[in-house]
Amino acid sequence: MLCIACDGLLVEGDACCPHCGQDQQRRCSACGTPAARSHRFCAACGVRLSLQAAGASVGEPLDAAEKRHLTVLFCDLVDSTGLSGAVDAEDLREIIQAYQAIAADIIRHYDGYIAQYLGDGLLVYFGYPYAHEDSPTRALRAASDIIAAMPRLSARLRHITTLALQVRVGIHRGMVVVGDVGAGARHERLAIGETPNIAARLQSLAQGNEVVVSGVTRQAIRDALPWQALGEVSLRGVAHPVDAWRLSRSSESAALMGPSHAPRQIGRQDELRQLEQDWQAACAGQPRLVLMEGEPGIGKSHLLAQLRQATQTSGGLSLVLRCSPYHSASEWYPVIECMERLAQFDVHDDAQARYLKLLQCLPAGMATFEQDVQLLARLLRAQAETPGPPLKLAPVQVKKLTEAAVLRWVNLVVQQHPLMLAVEDLHWADPSTLALVAALAAQLSTQRILLVLTQRAGATPSWALSGSTRHLVLDRLPSEEA
Repeated sequence: MLCIACDGLLVEGDACCPHCGQDQQRRCSACGTPAARSHRFCAACGVRLSLQAAGASVGEPLDAAEKRHLTVLFCDLVDSTGLSGAVDAEDLREIIQAYQAIAADIIRHYDGYIAQYLGDGLLVYFGYPYAHEDSPTRALRAASDIIAAMPRLSARLRHITTLALQVRVGIHRGMVVVGDVGAGARHERLAIGETPNIAARLQSLAQGNEVVVSGVTRQAIRDALPWQALGEVSLRGVAHPVDAWRLSRSSESAALMGPSHAPRQIGRQDELRQLEQDWQAACAGQPRLVLMEGEPGIGKSHLLAQLRQATQTSGGLSLVLRCSPYHSASEWYPVIECMERLAQFDVHDDAQARYLKLLQCLPAGMATFEQDVQLLARLLRAQAETPGPPLKLAPVQVKKLTEAAVLRWVNLVVQQHPLMLAVEDLHWADPSTLALVAALAAQLSTQRILLVLTQRAGATPSWALSGSTRHLVLDRLPSEEA
C-alpha cells in the first residue's frame, strides 16, 4: 500500500505515512464523511470526492474544474538571490519561513487562498473558493499589510541579517479555470489562464515594497488611492499591452481607508444644509448627534466628506473613525487607525519613534495623565525609550481604562476646538468601538461636538438612541438630480 501524498510504502494499518506524516484517511470535502480509497463519490452526500487527503478541512475546494473570475496576487521577496549569498542556507530558510508565516496570516485574514509557495514567493487567489464582491480590494489590502509588516520582520530577524527585507507585489483580475493539475498522487489546485501570468509579469514591474496592478483591477477598487500611471506596458508572454498602475509607497495604509478630500457631490444639497446647521449649533455649544443611514453606494461617505470640508473651513476639527469589514473582530481598530493617521506614523517607525509622535499629537493637558498616556501607547504599539513600570491590570480593567483614556482625549480636544467626530460604517464596528460610541453619545451635554454615525440601511444600533438623535435617511436621488 502506498501513501496518498508521497507514494511511500506503507504497512497495513498505518494511520499516517512514516515518510511524510500524511494522514491516510480520506474525507469528503463537502461534508467530512470518511471515504474508502476506492470511492469516487461520497456515500453520504453524493459529492465527487476531492483528491486531497483527509487533513483538509470540510468545505475546502473539490477537484471538479470551474470557470470563474479571480483576483490573483503574486508576492515575493526582493533580491532573494543576493540574500542567499549573504546568509547561510539555514538562516535563509528561517527568513523565508518567517516572511511566509506573516504573509499567510494576513492573506487568511482577507479570506485569500494560497495556491502555491514558490520558493520565497506566494501565488494567492482572492475570490476562491469563496466569492467576494470586493476581491480586488481584499487583495490590495493584503498586499499593503504585508508591506507594512516588513520593517517589523526585519527588526525581528536582525540577529540573522542587517538587510531590510522588502517585497514586491503584482495583482490582476480576470477569468480563469480552476481545477486540479498534476499526475499520480501529486496534484495542485491551480487557476489556468492568462490572469496568473499577467499578475506575475506585473510583479516584475514593482520596486521594493511596491504594488503594481492592472487597469481592470484598479477600476474594481473603489477607494480613492494615490495611483501612479505606468501606461500601456508590454509583458513577456502576453499578446496584448496591459494598462499598469503603481500604488504610491507614501501613506498607503491611510489612503486605503478612503478619501480625505471632498469629492464632487451630485444632489443632497438639502441633507448637506441640515448637517451644516447641526455643525453651527455644535459650535455654539449645543452638541448634536446624527445617525445617517442608507444603502451601500448611495453617497454617505461623499456627504460626510462635504461636511468635513465645511467644518475645516470654519476653523473646526474633523476626525473620522472608519470601521472595516476586515477588522470587525479587532478591538479598537477604528480608534487605532485614526490615531495613527493623526500622529503621522510611518511604516518604518519603531516603538520609540511612535511614542515620540504620539506625545506630539496629544491635546494640551493630556500628558499630565500618565496612566492614560501609557494606555494609549500600549494601544498604538508605542513605547518610551525608558519605559516606566508596567501596568498591573486585569484585561477587563485595561479595556475600561483605555475607553476612559480615549474619552479624555476627545474631551480635551473639544475644549480647544469645535469637533466633528464621525464614525463610518458603524455596522462593522468591533464591540470596544461600539462601547466607546455609546459612551460618547451618553456624555453629550454642552460640548462643542457634532457626532455623526453612518450605517447601512436596516442595521440596528446596539444602544438605545436618545430623543435628541436626528435620524437622517438617504434615499435614492430622483432622476432629475442623479
